[in-house]
Amino acid sequence: MEKKPEILSVIEDIEHALEDQFEEQRISWDRNILKDKNQHWIGYNTNDKRWYNNKSMYARIDPHYPTPQTNVLSDKAQTIRASMMKAWPSPYVTHRIKSERAKRAARSADIVLKHYEEVLKMKRKTSDILGWCLFAGGCIGIPYANNDTGKFLPVPLMDMETVVENVDVKVCSLCGTANPPEVQQCQNETCQSTSLIPEKVPKTIERPVPRLDKTGNPLYDDIPLIEPGFVVSSYYEWLFDPFCEEIEDMRWIIRRRIADRETVEKEYKDVLEGKKLDSDSNMSDKYWYLQRINSWPSSGVRFNQYEGEFSRYFLKDSIPFREYLQRPKGKDDKGRYVIVAGSEIVHDGAFPWEDGKWHYCHFRYRKSPGSFYGISLADDIGPLNDIINRIDQQIIWNRHVFVNTKILNPSGSGIANSEFYGKLGTVMTLRDVTQKPEYLQGSALSGVMEERNVRMKDMESLSVSDPTGGKMPQGRVAAAAIEMVLEQSAVKLSQFAFNVSDGLKEAYKEILRIFRTDVVTPMKFTVIGESDEREIETLKGEDLEGEEGIEGGGLDIRIDFDSVFPASRAAMKQVIVELLQYHAFNPQDPFHQSIMYKIFGFDKEGMNMSFDAQESAAKRENMDLEEGKDISKIYAMENAGVDIGTPEGGQALQQNISIALRQGEDSSIHYAIHRQDLQREKFDKLDPKLKAMKIRHFKITEAKVQQEAMMRMQQQAQMAQQLKGAPDMNKMQ
Repeated sequence: MEKKPEILSVIEDIEHALEDQFEEQRISWDRNILKDKNQHWIGYNTNDKRWYNNKSMYARIDPHYPTPQTNVLSDKAQTIRASMMKAWPSPYVTHRIKSERAKRAARSADIVLKHYEEVLKMKRKTSDILGWCLFAGGCIGIPYANNDTGKFLPVPLMDMETVVENVDVKVCSLCGTANPPEVQQCQNETCQSTSLIPEKVPKTIERPVPRLDKTGNPLYDDIPLIEPGFVVSSYYEWLFDPFCEEIEDMRWIIRRRIADRETVEKEYKDVLEGKKLDSDSNMSDKYWYLQRINSWPSSGVRFNQYEGEFSRYFLKDSIPFREYLQRPKGKDDKGRYVIVAGSEIVHDGAFPWEDGKWHYCHFRYRKSPGSFYGISLADDIGPLNDIINRIDQQIIWNRHVFVNTKILNPSGSGIANSEFYGKLGTVMTLRDVTQKPEYLQGSALSGVMEERNVRMKDMESLSVSDPTGGKMPQGRVAAAAIEMVLEQSAVKLSQFAFNVSDGLKEAYKEILRIFRTDVVTPMKFTVIGESDEREIETLKGEDLEGEEGIEGGGLDIRIDFDSVFPASRAAMKQVIVELLQYHAFNPQDPFHQSIMYKIFGFDKEGMNMSFDAQESAAKRENMDLEEGKDISKIYAMENAGVDIGTPEGGQALQQNISIALRQGEDSSIHYAIHRQDLQREKFDKLDPKLKAMKIRHFKITEAKVQQEAMMRMQQQAQMAQQLKGAPDMNKMQ
């Protein structure tokens, strides 16, 4: 019998040692996911090590025994995921040091990051991460270099040929040594003469030449282009060092999956040397834990048979696929990376990352002290949800006892009617489905309802609140009450949001690292410019290097969020009302009016359609100025037929500032857009002449806004005087 390799024995020993601990974790993950699938009446079979549908147990009392399913857990989880995803911000790259190189690298990295956030569907994967955290306590993110992109770089195939060529040399007239043509003195140490004669001598050399096909055309080899990739993996696939709480401290990690036998044999055919891998569905079933969840039917009928058919069909040609990674222990240690397909070692090499660090990302709902695995929302409120269902079961049962007693105690139940129903006016409470019900006095019914209310309040304190329900706090308007509920929920979820954002920052760092190290050919990116125009940027890995000698090149990835819950529109309206009450908002200001119209939703009704048009017109002016169009001159020539670059034109501009502005423009909106444009990084890089044009047009717009402000102040002062009884000066004139 062939001796088992030592490393394979090490892997199997680790699996055996951690089997009980992992099984305990898996049981809770299975339970939480089943409860999310609305399977609340379940039991655990210790022999088969799986959950089963235990509704049949209640048939011992009556086939119609109530099994209510109040799924508060799923409702809360959906509320959290939907609300967090609605408000979840996109990442951006900034620089930590004042360096032009770091600044340029940060801009390039930001373009690359936003591109791959969309291409890799990171928003959708963030939603998956939230789901795994809520029900399993956490998950693992795997960044990787993807060479299966379908993109290729054609590289010409070359052959080496041997030819004889006449090369230039300088021959020493004294010793006859052939010297390189660029020297001025003989390189023979015993000669060193300066009497060198240029000559050509034959020399055999090898040079690359293009490989041609039969028709004389060059042949090319398509090299696959590498791009960053990212996948989310559940806890089900991993075994971790039990003595480490953080992934960066792990000494070793094992990932266990199943794989298609033929695919593995094709990929590792050189190692296997024609050997066929044994396909064992029983062994594969041990590694595909999720199939127990996915195969759970809506009822308990034919459950075992259904799962068996499922396994036989999908696992009939699959094999266990294990990866063992051991981090380097010292400077000279290269670590280890072993892949075991079935019972065959198909790869045994060094640790896959040269820096000796783990490049996986860990996401958790909440950290459990002393443990690597996270605590889930389901662990917090699942037991309370079970109690709610038990109480609802009791309430429904009691209702049946009084309304239709014949249904609940049929003949053959083994319990006498006098025992079963008890004295009139009593209320039953369920203790155990395998025993006879016990009774309480009728006054206990209010206690049952009170217990239910208490349990629901406990759930609210452990999770998030419903902003559309509940009693409004005294003295608060509805919008403010909603905002209070949202803010309280956001505070509860702040730690969860921090954990997820911290993991995502590591994921985005890895995506940029892979682009920087593995993308060697230039790539084109379509970028939305600062004026909403589309630009083409050509970047490659080295453009993301940043400042040398500084960790990360001086770049930093940020995910900024004030709240994981989005602001309520009703609350935003209330804020505007309060700002008006405190005179912090000027209803006469056109720009403030535009903001008010937007927040109150009048734009959708067409009452403030001009705001977007004014904003777009101002941005188009910014683009025209960047292209060298002096729009102030153009407007003045069109409106008044004068050149503001001449003394006469300058005088006309002083008399009427509007001639250098667009006809019909709202100057307050244009002023805000132009002012914002001057603060952008793009403005600093413009040619000085273009800067001067932009600044002049901004000052003209600013002067117009100041004029309009003075006119409004005069009108307000005049109206105030009239209210006090002063005569109207316009009428007197």
